[in-house]
Amino acid sequence: MSKEILTIGHSFIVDTNREMFNELGAMDNVTVDIVVPKNWKSNLIKSLKFSRNIDTDDHFRAIYPLDVFYQGNASFFIFSPLKLIQILKRTKYDRIFLAQETWSLSLLFLNICKFFTINKKTQIDLWVCQNIKKKHLYWMRFFERLNTYQVKNILHCCGEIRDVIKWKGIKNSCKYFPFSFNPTKYLENFELKINQAVKNEITLGHLGRLSEEKGITQLLSTVEELQKDNPNIKFIIGGGGELEEEVKNFCGQAPNRKFLGVLEHSKAHLFYRDIDIFLLTSQTRDFWKEQFGRVIIEAAASGCSFVGSNSGAIPEVMSKMELPFVYNESSDTDLKLKVNQAMSELSQDNYKDLQKRRHQMAMKSFSHKAVASLYYSYLDKSHD
Repeated sequence: MSKEILTIGHSFIVDTNREMFNELGAMDNVTVDIVVPKNWKSNLIKSLKFSRNIDTDDHFRAIYPLDVFYQGNASFFIFSPLKLIQILKRTKYDRIFLAQETWSLSLLFLNICKFFTINKKTQIDLWVCQNIKKKHLYWMRFFERLNTYQVKNILHCCGEIRDVIKWKGIKNSCKYFPFSFNPTKYLENFELKINQAVKNEITLGHLGRLSEEKGITQLLSTVEELQKDNPNIKFIIGGGGELEEEVKNFCGQAPNRKFLGVLEHSKAHLFYRDIDIFLLTSQTRDFWKEQFGRVIIEAAASGCSFVGSNSGAIPEVMSKMELPFVYNESSDTDLKLKVNQAMSELSQDNYKDLQKRRHQMAMKSFSHKAVASLYYSYLDKSHD
């Protein structure tokens, strides 16, 4: 029996974030429509505008770019209610997938809009990413319980998120739903690396938001020390953010350092091709800690080694890839130690076997097809 799915989220304005749902739409007996913003403000890119991409959008039945009120505010924006009601009146869906938090206005307005349509009783799968127990907002749990009344499953990408949901007293079913990647973009990287001979030069790399909570200051100081000890170490970094000037200045001081600036996610696979070890130096703060770390599965799929802090979900995701080099986020010494251990691993006789196993685990659990199949299993009533 065919399943009709409506997918809604502000992050889907980025074409790579639509790829998994496009894969879902390619499955037999599944039809997927998707709601995206016409325009959106990002913390890396000031203005994003929706555009169709044949490579990521060919299996959607319909794409609805809608006006957004309070755009740029991920918790308090809403899609145009009148347009959303029109969509919900047009088709009776079996499930609605919303990428948002339990307290969000988007969820509240979706519940209100549904009430006036044939989807009044259609249940929602809510994909949440908040993994911090914010005690000063604990009073909101009563609203959150009401807001999630018609949520069938709360989908989470790490165990910490599930623990936060339970801490709030929200009793909805919780199911695992990770981030995913396009395997075709990373397979070529893997094949190149698996056929490489052991190199004298080792390239360390980082890609992402250049901010204080991402541990950029610690990252740069550690790289500087490592390069003093070993002149054969290179460093490549890409991204944008509040510490961008600091990164530019650091990379401008030496020929063995390179700053790429903001790199579109559709081109991220090119970054992994040029590095040997990815360094993820996230540091926990009151307002944030790492919720998944998609760079971990992308690095593993590319055949790269990985060093990550113990912030948030990083150790959980690294353990799924059998990546052992987790360091104490507050210790510069431990970071340097784990990087040296990762560099030593590159020359081990069994390193090619490690690369193959990590690549296979990434493909099996985190490819778009694997995650689409996982979500499809949640649509089957026998799994309720």
